Amino acid sequence: TGVQTCALPIFPGGTVQIGFRMNQPGSTRCRIDNGPWRMCAGTVVFDGLTPGSHLVEIQGMSKARVRSAVASIPVDVAGGAG
Repeated sequence: TGVQTCALPIFPGGTVQIGFRMNQPGSTRCRIDNGPWRMCAGTVVFDGLTPGSHLVEIQGMSKARVRSAVASIPVDVAGGAG
């Protein structure tokens, strides 16, 4: 079980959007900056972020309930309304 991600390295205006897919059927959960995990699918959006560096994490679980390694995606949020 694994997660493939696609993200831009710098995001304007306090919003981060990351697309991803699992390489097996199952579910995924996501979080940012060690916050609580939440269920997500296909694309995850985090709003209201402060400018600076953040860490998005995505983890998959196969239908057999095997968790993948956590995919860690560092992102930078630019200041201003981009």
